[in-house]
Amino acid sequence: MIAETTARGRVLKPANGKEKLMADTLQVDPPSSVSELPESRQAAWAQSMAMYQETAAQLDTMRIEVAKLKSDISGYKVALDAKDSIMADLESKVQTMQMVRDEAVAHRAKWEALFISVQAQLRAFQVPAAPFVKLHEETGDVEISQ
Repeated sequence: MIAETTARGRVLKPANGKEKLMADTLQVDPPSSVSELPESRQAAWAQSMAMYQETAAQLDTMRIEVAKLKSDISGYKVALDAKDSIMADLESKVQTMQMVRDEAVAHRAKWEALFISVQAQLRAFQVPAAPFVKLHEETGDVEISQ
């Protein structure tokens, strides 16, 4: 299958599915009618062909540069996605640790409330703050206070 091109050499439909460079598609052999033109016209035709080829080469260079930049952008997007994934994972861990902390604080508050309640009852019944069971070191006997 042959690629379709315009009269100026722009590729309309590439044969192999890949875009060809513009500079490769234009024939630079002057048609036979150009050799019949006066020298000034032949020079103008040659200059216009040279300018076209130069512009086509610049365009090809720019297309290659754009393709490289698109590739770089794709790589950066992948890196950003990876960073976002890591960030989401870390945020999840922070939330988990906050939940664990909140649970521990609630648990401690329950125990403190129980301790304060028991302490208040002991004060209400005027129970001394001394231990009820004492161990005598010399004899090893246990004494219970009343």
